[in-house]
Amino acid sequence: PTLPNDGSDLFSRTADFLSAVHTEGRALFVAPVGDYGFGYGSIASPASAPAVLAVARVEDGTALSKGEGGPEGPNAHYLDPAMPSARGPTAIGSPKPDLVAIGTAIADIPLQSASGDGTTAVATSPMTGTDVAAAIAAGAAVLVWQAAGSSLPADRITEYLRSGAIDLSYDALVQGSGFLDVAESVRLATGAGGILASPGTLVAGTYRGVRTEVYPRTIAAGASDTLPLRLENRGGTAVPVAISDAAYTLLGTYSLSNATIRDAYSPNGDIVFWLNASGVSKVDGTTLAISQILPPIPGAWASADLVKVTATSDFSRLVWNQGTSYVMNYSYTLGAMDWAVNGSNWAGRPSGPYPAPSLFPNELNTISKTNHQANVLEVRVREPAISVRDGLVIRLGESLSGSGLAGLPWTFTVEMYRRADWTWISPSVSSVSIPARGNTSVGVSIAVPASAGLGTYEGFVLVTNTSSGRSAAVPVIVNVGSSGPDLRFGGNLLSTDLYDDTRLFGGYDLFLRNNRIVRPYTGDWRFYFVDIPDAGMFVNPRGLKLLIDLKWNTKPSDLDIQVFGRATADAFSTDRGDRYGKAPLAPRAKTEELDKPDFKTATNLSEDLLVLDLRPGLNVIAIHAARLKGDVPAERAEGKGGWVRVRSSVDVSTPRLAGSAPFTFLSSLDFPRGLRASAVGPATTSSLRDEEIPQDWQSWWNFPNFGEFLYRGSFTYTFALQKALILEVHLQGKADVSDLDLGVFRDINDNGILDPEEVKDANSRNRGGNDWAYDADSDADETVKWIAPSDGRYFVKVLGFTVNAAPGHFDLDVSITLDTGKGYEIPQAPKPTEIVQGTETGLPALRSVDFSMAWDFPGETTDGDYGGAVLLGLPDAPGVLVIPASIGLDRLPPEFSGFSLSTKHGRLNYADNRTTTDPSPTLLWSVADPVRGELDATRVSLTLDGADVTPDASITIQLKANAKGVQGFWDGT
Repeated sequence: PTLPNDGSDLFSRTADFLSAVHTEGRALFVAPVGDYGFGYGSIASPASAPAVLAVARVEDGTALSKGEGGPEGPNAHYLDPAMPSARGPTAIGSPKPDLVAIGTAIADIPLQSASGDGTTAVATSPMTGTDVAAAIAAGAAVLVWQAAGSSLPADRITEYLRSGAIDLSYDALVQGSGFLDVAESVRLATGAGGILASPGTLVAGTYRGVRTEVYPRTIAAGASDTLPLRLENRGGTAVPVAISDAAYTLLGTYSLSNATIRDAYSPNGDIVFWLNASGVSKVDGTTLAISQILPPIPGAWASADLVKVTATSDFSRLVWNQGTSYVMNYSYTLGAMDWAVNGSNWAGRPSGPYPAPSLFPNELNTISKTNHQANVLEVRVREPAISVRDGLVIRLGESLSGSGLAGLPWTFTVEMYRRADWTWISPSVSSVSIPARGNTSVGVSIAVPASAGLGTYEGFVLVTNTSSGRSAAVPVIVNVGSSGPDLRFGGNLLSTDLYDDTRLFGGYDLFLRNNRIVRPYTGDWRFYFVDIPDAGMFVNPRGLKLLIDLKWNTKPSDLDIQVFGRATADAFSTDRGDRYGKAPLAPRAKTEELDKPDFKTATNLSEDLLVLDLRPGLNVIAIHAARLKGDVPAERAEGKGGWVRVRSSVDVSTPRLAGSAPFTFLSSLDFPRGLRASAVGPATTSSLRDEEIPQDWQSWWNFPNFGEFLYRGSFTYTFALQKALILEVHLQGKADVSDLDLGVFRDINDNGILDPEEVKDANSRNRGGNDWAYDADSDADETVKWIAPSDGRYFVKVLGFTVNAAPGHFDLDVSITLDTGKGYEIPQAPKPTEIVQGTETGLPALRSVDFSMAWDFPGETTDGDYGGAVLLGLPDAPGVLVIPASIGLDRLPPEFSGFSLSTKHGRLNYADNRTTTDPSPTLLWSVADPVRGELDATRVSLTLDGADVTPDASITIQLKANAKGVQGFWDGT
């Protein structure tokens, strides 16, 4: 669910390699996709590997049904994918999952857990999850292998399983090929009949002309491609086959609002309504009269292949902020149920029949449900006119007794989708008769419209045996990519796609433990593919940055940006580049990802920016909907990207107290409100490297103040401040830690000891206090920045939250910006707006602007290195591009370690080595800077009797190591 699980990670690539390469296709790995919720793009490793059979699960109502002793009716549903089951695509553009299977089982319990009298060895409650579904699918694979013979390769087993699956009318990124049907798969494997379609998935495009299996394939807008689909008749008689294509189109939408009111109909405050061919109906909670609240959408009920219901409520009602703690105010379950009237229930009653979950649960059967702790919930139902009887009931109820709120408003959006012809896709034939034991090849042509936006598009090729009526669903994925860093994505205000590259839906779960979101990676993901050529200005992109600007409709909806790109070639790419591409993809940068239900963006608005070093090769931009406001069922997003060219650093050594460093800024993007520039510094930095940290945090810890957790961190660093403008402490964990937390505390009572009274949450700057600050998100990269800190002693505490070694390691940098002189500044960007002069009315694309960073140290400043930074950005986001600055003040002149005079024509007085009759002697000075090693060949000046003779001189100063092995410009001639 996070980028390391993108299909390019070590686990996925290893599983793929072992199956497809090392064993030459004799091993088949079967993996669960994970139970990470209904957000797209949530497939987990190693299920994201192409050669791994990725298995999702269906919602199984068996345990609730009357036949199994449950309260519901006898007709248990089991052909609708479970809402917690993860969805595709993967971040490498693969259309996982491959199959869905039953994910519920009553399993034998371990013998050591059985009762001592030997009367039971069976668990009484079912196990549920995609791991159960994967185990069942693995068993099915063995049955197919046994039926077909032991020489059957793994990819052939997968083809039998996928071609034998039951199409569920869900989209490809949810169902894959469909529901596992072992009997039909064995029938195919034994040659007893059926149509085999291979490959099981069609992915359009290439990467730079090569169709790699384990690397993204993309296609440009306006381009076309043709993919072969092989159809094989596994029976002994000729079979007529129809070939068609399908994508989803929206038939219509219902929208209604209600509140959780306790009344005669819903004593627990449940919200219940139902829909059928007559429209949408509800029961009056006081009179118990049935009322039709919305008329039917003409033809929608009868022709809908899929119904999607989204329940939304305002995010502000979900979370209650209590200082440094958060309280989740409610937890609801959204369910979709099949309703069948039982006449005996209603005999003699003055009203009804109507769905009555609390009164007559035996009239209902659960089809789909979601119980995330969230303000956006979703359920889906396949083919409602066929799969439900008297009505499709939607029920929002408390997940646990008392977990709801009285009078909480909810809005329900019901979308009816139908499969229709996908205009992008054209099979070469629409029907064909395949002879007994014969096969045929069908060309599937894909023509991408020139107007298509970046992103992933999904659909199917449907292969129907017109004799039996059975169809095989072959997922088709089209990843429309960009060539070059100038890109646009999203922004389609009219899009209504089921999987939408403009709209992001729910799927997140904000369940808290120890004041942290347990699964911050849940939610909806979108992936956009950008290939930057290894040519032109991008060959050596020093000073080039990639800037991504993402906007959405409303705050506090929070969308995060992550980017990963080409890493160093691994063994898989080195050995089999045709399958694995030139190199794996690795995470490169991301905006701040919170593990608390807060809101934070670079602009503090519904806009975020990310700047990273530009590198050629494939870059994948991932957008993650971490949470939604809840006023609408989806958040529309629009993004753009481009390159920025500016010097990458300021690194100056000078004997002068005042000076400046020039900048030229140029970008392929326009900045309509101008370029904002500022500078911070001077700062001195103390660095600690490879410090050790143990596993500090324990699961049993339970303290009233978060500061008490940090107080127990095993690492402490103490320092003093005097006349400081900015204090910045940066913690960076090494590979052997996953999560570290950072706290910076002021020694309030100046006793040299961090006392428990000094770590109270009420005193935290994060919550409006003045005495300590922290950064404690879900990674090991933490920064505390403190403006105008008071003079005195400070403590840095590091807490090992998740440490993978004994011990783990980290680096720590403590930077102090001093309140001396004028500090660093951008003279051409005057405060308070800090807009660079000449850009006040906007900075068009490809127009450069010049400015400088200036410094002016006071006379008493000691020699040394003074750090800082130049901050560039937008008016609302001043520091999205940080350029490090280091001014080395060095007023100690170099030493003249030697002098010699040599002649070619004339005599030399060796007694003084100063006197010669040669009119053109050679004079050689040896110079050295043994303290700092900062000799600068560009600043050597030679004069003779007042005349500048530098152009006639040969100056040699080279970078080399001194006696201690430190590189520098230590000496020269």
